[in-house]
Amino acid sequence: MNLSRCEKSEEKKQTDLMCSFAGQVIPGNQIGRKIGFPTANLSVEPSKLCLNYGVYDVTVFLDKQKYYGVLNIGVKPTINLQDKSVHVEVHIFGFDGKLYGKHVEVDVSFFVREERAFSTVEQLLLQFKKILSA
Repeated sequence: MNLSRCEKSEEKKQTDLMCSFAGQVIPGNQIGRKIGFPTANLSVEPSKLCLNYGVYDVTVFLDKQKYYGVLNIGVKPTINLQDKSVHVEVHIFGFDGKLYGKHVEVDVSFFVREERAFSTVEQLLLQFKKILSA
């Protein structure tokens, strides 16, 4: 089941939005896991979300537990040089377990930055660590 509810007035900026959606965790390429930041790929139709490509601070609800995390919506230009399909994925802070097939609810708190390509995976990791320490 995919669910999306977004509120955004014309006067508000991307940073002022309120957005909630839900989806099932589906298998991905496990690239995040390989580089030390596992992500849950969500079965959400990106075009139904009112969010621009980019990185967002989020609250995640999973198995009646509340977690915080970082959401990425986009084509993952540093990793996916050929595949331009849009992905919705979330890194959940402090979660270490199996997620495939689980239902996840996501509340978007605020916009962090636009999606951009880094010249190396190492630069991407440094940016990710910077976001986590903020």
